[in-house]
Amino acid sequence: YTCWDMTPKVINASLSYGYAAVPATGDVCGKCYQLTFTGEGHHNAFDPGSQALAAKNKKMIVMATNIGYDVSA
Repeated sequence: YTCWDMTPKVINASLSYGYAAVPATGDVCGKCYQLTFTGEGHHNAFDPGSQALAAKNKKMIVMATNIGYDVSA
C-alpha cells in the first residue's frame, strides 16, 4: 500500500504532484519528472480519461520514490 501522505496532491487547475515507481536502471530515486498528458492511453489510444486530462491541459510532477524492480522499462 501507499502511505496517505504520498497520495497525489492538486496544486492548481492544471498541475498536481505525485510519486512513481520507475524501472530499476541508473540513479533515479528522488529525481522529479514532469508528465504532460497527450490524450492517448497506453493500452487504449482513445481512453476517455486520458483524453480528458489532455483536453484540460493537465500536467503532473512526479518524484521517483523507488526503483520498482518489477516495473518494466
